Amino acid sequence: AGIDTAYFYLGEAWFGQGRLDESTALDKKLYLEARQKNDVQKMLPFSLWLLADYRQSGNYEQSFLLARERYKLALQTNNKVGISSTLHSIGRLYLLIGDYSNALSYFRKELQMDDGDIKKRRIQEEADFNIKMELAEAFSHLNLFDSAWYYYHLFKPADSKDVRMRIYRVSTGECYFLQKDYQQALQNFQLGLAEHIKL
Repeated sequence: AGIDTAYFYLGEAWFGQGRLDESTALDKKLYLEARQKNDVQKMLPFSLWLLADYRQSGNYEQSFLLARERYKLALQTNNKVGISSTLHSIGRLYLLIGDYSNALSYFRKELQMDDGDIKKRRIQEEADFNIKMELAEAFSHLNLFDSAWYYYHLFKPADSKDVRMRIYRVSTGECYFLQKDYQQALQNFQLGLAEHIKL
């Protein structure tokens, strides 16, 4: 009892340290065991961990394939949280390969599904703010700067000491960089970096 929680923290520790071979091996083992037993309740989280391993190690093809498989499974079981998180995973992959139109499309699909349960889960997993920043980044990369800044202003943390400001500064720094405001971009990157190091 509770072994999955221990595996989760072990995988998170390896993932956070960049020990992706170990993290991937563990998550793949867990996912394949759950799939063999047809245990959907475990397949959904384990597949999310594994596709994050693949994404982080640059294996986008495997990550895409697993995301498609996970999306079908979430649809079949009518798991709205699973559907929403998979839409985001696919959007993030498109963002990483520079297909910003598709990234934006998937982020919009995800946010259109928003309800109390989905938003609560995102906040619990501390993913809500990152999702909002990635949405704004997709607009930035499409040179839709008015839309990007609309979301940046909408989602800016109210307190400058908020731990999320490090993410906000780096994300807005990228927008400034794309607008060729290099001085402001550099300032935001330096502030964001200092906060990341401090944390």
